[in-house]
Amino acid sequence: MHKAHTVSDTRVYGGRFTSRGGLYYCSSQSDIALFNTQDPYNWKKISTIEAHDISWTVTDMDVDVNEQYLIYSSISPYVHLVDLETLHGKHERLHFQVQGEADNGWFAGPALMSIKFSGDSREILGGSKGGQILIYDMMQNTVTTVVQEAHDDEINSVCWANRESSNLLFTGSDDCFVKVWDRRALGKNNTPSGVFIGHQEGVTNVASKGDGLYLASNGKDQLLKVWDIRKMNDFETFAKKLKPLRRATNFDYRGQSYPLKNSQTKHSQDRSVFTFKGHGVLSTLIRCQFSPIETTGQRYVYTGSSDGKIHIYDLLTGDTAMTLPQYGPASRRDCNDYYYRNMGRSGCPARDVSWHPHYPVLASTSFDQTVKIWTLQSEQKVTSVPVIS
Repeated sequence: MHKAHTVSDTRVYGGRFTSRGGLYYCSSQSDIALFNTQDPYNWKKISTIEAHDISWTVTDMDVDVNEQYLIYSSISPYVHLVDLETLHGKHERLHFQVQGEADNGWFAGPALMSIKFSGDSREILGGSKGGQILIYDMMQNTVTTVVQEAHDDEINSVCWANRESSNLLFTGSDDCFVKVWDRRALGKNNTPSGVFIGHQEGVTNVASKGDGLYLASNGKDQLLKVWDIRKMNDFETFAKKLKPLRRATNFDYRGQSYPLKNSQTKHSQDRSVFTFKGHGVLSTLIRCQFSPIETTGQRYVYTGSSDGKIHIYDLLTGDTAMTLPQYGPASRRDCNDYYYRNMGRSGCPARDVSWHPHYPVLASTSFDQTVKIWTLQSEQKVTSVPVIS
């Protein structure tokens, strides 16, 4: 069963269930929509919040563990803080300006791509288009940690290794590398504790399993990789002995197909635990995650895809566990998005996918201005909800 509701002229990019499962929040190029998902089979719209300081789109969002605050970034040096109780009553701008850098105007500072709350909600981790890592202290209202040139290209994704601890963090970049950082060593030499080598195009997303050991990454080489930090490359070896990566010359994932999709070769220093393929990482920064611990024991990793499908991979067998096809009008070539439609691709991308922590329900965001709700039952069902009223 599928119902398509065209409710906005802007794409839907990010979307997540909160850790408790009672709230779902998703972002478009202009707004953030909130839904009550206490009953995940019967969503209720709470509010639509107008996003501020937008430069193309809302790039990332997060909700603190107590579900009191929502933060979002938008390719600007500002992170916006929204009180989920008062909603429109408190909408605060946090400036991630680096001390010592000149203030050259309204958008002076790093253009933030990814942000995450620390486990105690006192800090915000950020990654920028300029390759910087920044940590903002909510108590001091200022950036307290900056790692300049942490990567040689845009940092598309950041996360904490363990949400209950703020010592280790992971970053993924368009320079093809995933890096592991120990905050206790920052300030001495600002070098990573280790590097994961294996993606041969930019990394679009990194996601921690939450145990401080395992993480997953999606890449523009159309691969999803799972890593164990006990097998990471040390930085000295990475800096001095790294052999060149095989990259597709002039490949632009936004409007082209990946020319090496069927001929990827494993890098000599690739120590990934698993490598999964079959989904498409094109047009947008497709995200991946680990499945919930309560209902699946985190047995799976799952990802959206540029063709609108959801791919679920099994960490026990190394195989594809399930592929959820897209239904309804958006499964046709005439995706209701001018740019995407004119690239000649089929379907609208499932950009961000979130698995409810307590129920067999998944939600995926789409460029057709909807959120698809997938129910994992004996008979596969998917419905679609409007995100902007």
